[in-house]
Amino acid sequence: MEEKKVTKISLSTFFLILAIILIIIMGIFIFKLYAERTELTEKSIKQEEKMSDLQNNVDNLTSKLNNISSSISTENTTNNISNNTTSTEEEHANIPPDLSIYLGMWVDPTSNDSLYVYSIDNNEIMFDFIVNGKSIDFHTRATLNGNTASFVIKDGNNSLNGKITLENNQIILNIIDSTFDNISKGTITFSDYWGLQN
Repeated sequence: MEEKKVTKISLSTFFLILAIILIIIMGIFIFKLYAERTELTEKSIKQEEKMSDLQNNVDNLTSKLNNISSSISTENTTNNISNNTTSTEEEHANIPPDLSIYLGMWVDPTSNDSLYVYSIDNNEIMFDFIVNGKSIDFHTRATLNGNTASFVIKDGNNSLNGKITLENNQIILNIIDSTFDNISKGTITFSDYWGLQN
């Protein structure tokens, strides 16, 4: 019986030692896992800080580029406005500020030709060209570029290409091309103003 007791004690001691060794190994393993996890967490925090710094740098550079772009755009706009103002002033040098003086009936004193201007607004002129008492077209519209507008009048197979110029209290009609029998190329100056007609 004493042998069994000794064996039991040594078996108990063996299992106790084995359990202590396993606990130590598990403790080391858990400590290594904790250390690795802490290291990964620290690396992740550092990476996030670097990313935040990079994002701040990108935001700063973007802001600077936007400011530079805005400055360049403002300079270009100012230059374009200045150039356009000069160009517009040159184009409109011959047009009085009140275009209403061109509304109404204008007659060429050397012929029976006349021109009736119905409206001038939003850079568009609307008129009738009357040759020998007969209207060639009804309410021709043309876009003014400064004080000049190009237009085309079509009537059946006939057409007339021309340019109308508002200048010095008269209207100059330049007929560039015409297939009408009674209208030839040339310039007609409507200098007699007969006023608004009913």
